[in-house]
Amino acid sequence: METVNRLSKYLKTYQEKYPDCWKQFDSFRCDRGVSLANWPNWCYCPLAGAYAIISKGREIDPFSIPDVGVLGALAAWRVSQGIYRFDQTVFDSLVSTEINDLPVEIFYRLPEWCVYIEANCYIDFLKCKIFGFFCHLEYDINHTSTELRLVLDTEKGLQIIPLHLKISLLDSLTAAYETSFKHLNITLPLHNIADHVSDLSPLISLVLYLCSENQDTTSNNFPVLPGNRFPIPKKVKSGFRLFPPDKASFYEVGFNVGNNLRSIISGQSGTHNGPRPHIRRAHWHTFLTGPRSSEERYRLLKWLPPLPINVDSSEEIIPVIKKNS
Repeated sequence: METVNRLSKYLKTYQEKYPDCWKQFDSFRCDRGVSLANWPNWCYCPLAGAYAIISKGREIDPFSIPDVGVLGALAAWRVSQGIYRFDQTVFDSLVSTEINDLPVEIFYRLPEWCVYIEANCYIDFLKCKIFGFFCHLEYDINHTSTELRLVLDTEKGLQIIPLHLKISLLDSLTAAYETSFKHLNITLPLHNIADHVSDLSPLISLVLYLCSENQDTTSNNFPVLPGNRFPIPKKVKSGFRLFPPDKASFYEVGFNVGNNLRSIISGQSGTHNGPRPHIRRAHWHTFLTGPRSSEERYRLLKWLPPLPINVDSSEEIIPVIKKNS
């Protein structure tokens, strides 16, 4: 309930600060590709919409600029209100999984326009603790470029971290640090910026898992399929409108995999004179799918869970989904 109360307060604060903002977002989406430029379906609404709401057609107050990123994230999250809670064993393994040069198009499989991921941890370069973070995709209409936007829910308030998606995910993370340090008036040598990529990459790993093909996500003990789950607008007199849910939806992530991992390790004592059972670090794996020799082929991502070492069981660690009777 603590997470729900905090996020509900954010929605209420920004609705009071910018009255009718949600109706204006509905209007922008109705005009998409008609009187307004079109944008990809994986973006709820470009931040140009949030800018227009805040500026009201005038020059924006510099102190209000951060509100653009926050309002855009809240608007995208409000229409689905998904909160993702990770199993602790899987969480610990994911945040230590090296990212390497993964393809950035994986993020187009984000399950909702904006997700909120619970992540109670300390962010070193911001010097504060976070409770979790919003994550959504931004499409810059003027430059036809894509950003992965993180809005960190910190003890100091909401902090925006944009990742301009380049070919390499590591390049995107490095560029995000350069931008963040510039906005925070922090000057660091480039090698120090690269060192601090380890601050953001754990959060990116959590997002990547939600985009992966073999992610283990359940809602009320029922499995949730991978891929986009965007809400469908309903027909009203003025056109089409998205109606937000009455309450937030909690998703349990990795709990089946985590239970399997713990049961395998706790149930084994290891081989004679060998090391105690332990887990080999997980890693990411990408693969192409679609017809061969076709431009429609695309890349999917799988997270290969930690591998039990020195255990007597050959049991594969896979999600075991239990449904309600």
